[in-house]
Amino acid sequence: MRSRSRRCFSFNNPFGACPRCQGFGNTIDFDLNLVIPDVTKTLGDGAIEPWTKPKYRAFQADLRKFAKQSGIPTDVPWIDLDADQKQFVIAGEGKFPGIQGFFSALERKKYKLHVRVFLSRYRGYAQCPECGGGRLRADALQVKIENKNIRELTSLTVGTGSGLLHQPQALTGAGRDRGKNSGADSGAAEVPERCGSGISHAGPPGGNALRRRSPENPAGHFTRIPAGRRAVCAG
Repeated sequence: MRSRSRRCFSFNNPFGACPRCQGFGNTIDFDLNLVIPDVTKTLGDGAIEPWTKPKYRAFQADLRKFAKQSGIPTDVPWIDLDADQKQFVIAGEGKFPGIQGFFSALERKKYKLHVRVFLSRYRGYAQCPECGGGRLRADALQVKIENKNIRELTSLTVGTGSGLLHQPQALTGAGRDRGKNSGADSGAAEVPERCGSGISHAGPPGGNALRRRSPENPAGHFTRIPAGRRAVCAG
């Protein structure tokens, strides 16, 4: 495992950002809510909206065929199918491409204008499948404090995170080496101080999540966060 420095824990740095989503935590992909807009419809009744179009009805026919072979009911609403049955329809299996294979094939033809227009109807932001929305590389997510990685820690509220990080804890990670993880150690030591600063008072008591983006905060909270950071730096 490569050595870890502070930059490995920043999604704003190419050394730390997830290579798939470039540190944004989400990717532009097909949106299942647009592909299946009515979850009360059955597969047989055209729950998969793009396959109801005349040009792509062959995929609907393939779905019926492979669903029958795999024992997946086509007369049950999509919302009532179990996770494995939904996964079969989404990911496909064998000669059945599934929804993912369908859109992957169209991606190779997006040099055609009508294909780009068609794809745009079903695109949206989806959680990055590689980092799970954590925005960081896998090796950064292997470092843990109190058995939580940085993605799990930053999903906590400021109040909860502050209490957890002030407890005695030890960094853990595959192949941990103090010499190689000095950046992780020093960064972890700084977090409790920041949580205990004016930042923790920016918003409802303990209410804001550590990972909450600044634009998502009310205007007053947004202006108080930089003030809290300056207080830490001046201390």
